[in-house]
Amino acid sequence: MSLPNHDEAHIDRRKGIEYLLNRNHPDAKGKSASFCSRYGHDWKRLRDDLFGHAQGEVADVEETRHGR
Repeated sequence: MSLPNHDEAHIDRRKGIEYLLNRNHPDAKGKSASFCSRYGHDWKRLRDDLFGHAQGEVADVEETRHGR
């Protein structure tokens, strides 16, 4: 099973740079540290890898307070 509508996915460049790759963002510090250690500030590489994951097969589905 793959993610539904993965071909319609979009990640705004500003969100990638100002949130996912910004170690000073108050809500993204943990995520940002992880992404920056792997990608530095290479927004395009991060974006391409995230799209690659979205197109892959889903191994497991878990219900959380955020949905499925």
